[in-house]
Amino acid sequence: MDDKIKEMAQKVFERQGLDISTALKMFITKTAYEQEVPISLKNSEDTIPYPAGWFNEE
Repeated sequence: MDDKIKEMAQKVFERQGLDISTALKMFITKTAYEQEVPISLKNSEDTIPYPAGWFNEE
């Protein structure tokens, strides 16, 4: 995992009183119970596009 992205995510989780381990556990648990990936993928002019290569493994 890219260290910069991990840092950015960690800051978001900390604002919610969570650590990365707990946030990942919540994500995996919700996925298991709902039998779908619990994220929304939108295409909107209001959203900032991901940088090129954002989802590629390095």
